[in-house]
Amino acid sequence: MTRVVLRRLVSGVRVSRIEAICAGASDARALRLDLLGEIRRAVPFTWYAWLLTDPGTGVGCAPLADVPAVPELPALIRLKYQTTVNRWTDLTTPVARLSDIGDPRRSLVWREMRTPVRFVRAKSATWPSSPPR
Repeated sequence: MTRVVLRRLVSGVRVSRIEAICAGASDARALRLDLLGEIRRAVPFTWYAWLLTDPGTGVGCAPLADVPAVPELPALIRLKYQTTVNRWTDLTTPVARLSDIGDPRRSLVWREMRTPVRFVRAKSATWPSSPPR
């Protein structure tokens, strides 16, 4: 993540608001929707797919997504598991941009999903409670 993006995120997201959202969440889906709203105020985005991830195995479940091609979502999730580029279990930083890898064609997600979904930029983010074993 570039320092500019990080500064923008940190300065735009109100920690007290995030804490209040986390404390008042009734379930995982409501928590994520409320957090997405707060994050979107600081870092605008168009689409998202947010999986809950088992911290022991790195296996995702309970997807929450707003994507332009819902029928393509299972394929997108499959490709995220299969790719070695910006895979959430291997990130060394909280956010990884596809543009950081040089040639985006190294990413299965880019190669296979770019045409049906027509995205130009992609980011992967992770906030693990502990790293997968």
